[in-house]
Amino acid sequence: MILLFFLLLKLTKGNVENSVRTTIAGIVWLKLVYDMSRGVLKFLYITVVIGGIIGVIMYVDIYSGISLFTLGIIFLIYEKAIGKYTTAGRRKMEYIEGMKMYFNTTERYRIDKFETQEEKFNYFNYLLPYAVALKIEDESFKLFMDSLNFLNMMGSYKEAKYFVDEYTVSIFPNKLFKNVFDFFKV
Repeated sequence: MILLFFLLLKLTKGNVENSVRTTIAGIVWLKLVYDMSRGVLKFLYITVVIGGIIGVIMYVDIYSGISLFTLGIIFLIYEKAIGKYTTAGRRKMEYIEGMKMYFNTTERYRIDKFETQEEKFNYFNYLLPYAVALKIEDESFKLFMDSLNFLNMMGSYKEAKYFVDEYTVSIFPNKLFKNVFDFFKV
């Protein structure tokens, strides 16, 4: 149909209006004589309209018309090819969604079964790569933080000693920093 449109455009010496009328008359003729289905005729009509737009652009400037036509074809091909999952891909996506539901429901109760913070921390380290792969690391980290008693955990860090010697002070020779480091000396 697009070729018919361009042929009519050539025959009518660039008169776009007459070639569009003739092409639409051709579509109506296909409907009446061959009793084509509505979907096929709709496709032909859309093709003619797009062909008309491309024809006008090509008539004005051949290089921009060709590039626009090529980009349109590439877009249509990729729209059809990329947009859908295959059956195997859809099955894998359902499996991933099931894993996300599993993490959100069962791991909440499983992490509470551990007695010590070290066991909870080791279990969280075991689950973290899976959570990152499923892109639910924020939810799993929140779950871990809720299950831990951070007050007891912070108590173990409170006893940490800071070591400052002459080398550390020589890095920051400023008196202000020297006074700050003197405060932390053991």
